[in-house]
Amino acid sequence: MGDLLKVSAPSTPPTSVDSGGTVLTLSTLAAATGFVRVGAALVSGFTGITSFVYVSPSGDDTTGARNSLALPCLTVARALTISSAGDTIFLAPGTYTENVSWPGATRSLMGCGSRVSIISGTFGLTATANGNAENMNISDVQITGVGTITFAAKTTGDVAIEMRGCILNSAWTFTRPVNGAYTLAVYDTRAGNAINPNGFNNVIVSGCELGAFGFSASGGGESVRLSDSNIPTITFSGAGSTLRIAGCTITAALTCTDAFGGVFYTTGCEMRTATITINSGTWYEYGCTFVQSNIAGASGNKRVSFQRKASTNCAGGGTTTITLPIPLGSTDYHVSATPTGSGSPGTAPDWYITNKTGTQFDVVVNTDFDTPLEFGIFYRVA
Repeated sequence: MGDLLKVSAPSTPPTSVDSGGTVLTLSTLAAATGFVRVGAALVSGFTGITSFVYVSPSGDDTTGARNSLALPCLTVARALTISSAGDTIFLAPGTYTENVSWPGATRSLMGCGSRVSIISGTFGLTATANGNAENMNISDVQITGVGTITFAAKTTGDVAIEMRGCILNSAWTFTRPVNGAYTLAVYDTRAGNAINPNGFNNVIVSGCELGAFGFSASGGGESVRLSDSNIPTITFSGAGSTLRIAGCTITAALTCTDAFGGVFYTTGCEMRTATITINSGTWYEYGCTFVQSNIAGASGNKRVSFQRKASTNCAGGGTTTITLPIPLGSTDYHVSATPTGSGSPGTAPDWYITNKTGTQFDVVVNTDFDTPLEFGIFYRVA
């Protein structure tokens, strides 16, 4: 939705474009892309383009109209005033110097790219209590000021907020009350400061570069997933919550606290320069790089690490000895096995683990089970 199609107009404006033998009508293009430009004039009135307000540096707040590409507004504020619930505010390339006050989460904002569609100011949303489901998308824009998204208590109705392809130059804080189901998803976004989604039930961050990430639980049981992102500092305060971090680079600090039995997973993360502090809860670590001396607070039974043993053929009706990939100092570890071949599927009663030592264990197969097994070894680190 970001690019404008520009068609050089003859004296009589065309109604279609020949694209390699395929004739595309302008109404079809408009419905597919949202924007069609013929010469210097915006074409409007095509079917399929509804529920929007267009904003442009060449617009006019006096004549700007809803559902009209030919009559854009000059400011986001005016576009919001004439918009209706469910509308999308489209930003043409340009810088809009204003502080935006968003009227509830039932509207969306879409630019032409975060390098060209810029809001120079703050962004705020304060939603009142209601029983309606609310959805909001912010995509392909740059916002220079602080973002503050706050929801009041809701008796019913879920809220979903998605940000995609944005640049955020200042800190953003999202806050929800205890009740209600709230989801925040942030994709492919760069934030020079922190993103703090406090109390959201479900948080997803993927493919982002953030200055920091901070989460505080509200009602408990929240789920936070961070993947394929560069986040120097992560601070997580849960309440029986779950934090999953996969494929991320954490260069400064990872701090996790959850006094109500929370669980933290790190998988394939680069954390060699980070200070890792697990104040409470259990940390499961899979294939991450870190420095042992940088770990603080993770004493006792708080950290569980993982080793994977590649698929191994185990003799049916016999015993097979499996050597640990990395020797352990004790037998305090748990072994899981997953069939990896195409033979008999096998179940736990068909085999069991015995004779554990700090370097190996035996697999006893009770039947003619003929499928190779892949082993996962979970062990606690003092």
